[in-house]
Formats: sequence, structure tokens, C-alpha cells
Amino acid sequence: LGRGPLVRDLLNRPALNDSIINYRGETALDVARTPDIFQQLQLARSLFIDNTTQDLQSLLARGEYERLEKLLEEPSR
Repeated sequence: LGRGPLVRDLLNRPALNDSIINYRGETALDVARTPDIFQQLQLARSLFIDNTTQDLQSLLARGEYERLEKLLEEPSR
């Protein structure tokens, strides 16, 4: 019941937010049932954090505060 290809497809969708919690307060990482899916979710989160950090640093360096504000309100994937 791994469903690895489906998870990969969902993670490639820009509107996906894998940090949303369910009614038990769990994220997708918390409920991942296989090591493969857990690894995919962890990698996607790490890449998102790396990319967002680079964007933040770049916007700060260029003084683009309006775009920075927008990024901080709703970071895109």
C-alpha cells in the first residue's frame, strides 16, 4: 500500500501543501507508512526549505521588500 508514484505526482503539484495537519494534528510526514514515502516527503520538504531560503536571501540582498512580504505570507513550491 505504498503508493509511491502517486505521492511523487502529488508532490510535483505547485499548490500542494504537505504541512497541513489532519484532525489528529498529524502531517503527511507523521502518517507516512513506508520508508519510501517518508523519504520522498522529507526530500520535498528539504528542497522547499532550501529554495525558499535562497529566495529570501536574494530578495533581502536586492531590497525587494514587497516581494519578500509576499513570499513570507504564502511561499510557493
